[in-house]
Amino acid sequence: MAANFRSPLWGPHLHRWGAAFPTAPLLPRMHAFVPSARVGFCGDFVDTGDGRGGSVEGAALSGMQMADALVEALRLDGSAASSADRCDGGKCVVL
Repeated sequence: MAANFRSPLWGPHLHRWGAAFPTAPLLPRMHAFVPSARVGFCGDFVDTGDGRGGSVEGAALSGMQMADALVEALRLDGSAASSADRCDGGKCVVL
């Protein structure tokens, strides 16, 4: 018995996102976080400082750098509890 499959309504073509390949100049790391505005940017368009910007690895690294910047900003601001205060049953959350 042959299966009766319908063609997909959206294809059969592929779409490539136009901004998928960031080009120089990338956003300098020092401009990626603006504590006074409480805004930060991370992604493949941020220069990670090691030549990996513009790649998936660079996007992941910029995310980790942003997380570090946020943790540091919260510590300096004094609005974050210490990690010892946020531990419950051996599971700790750092804000």
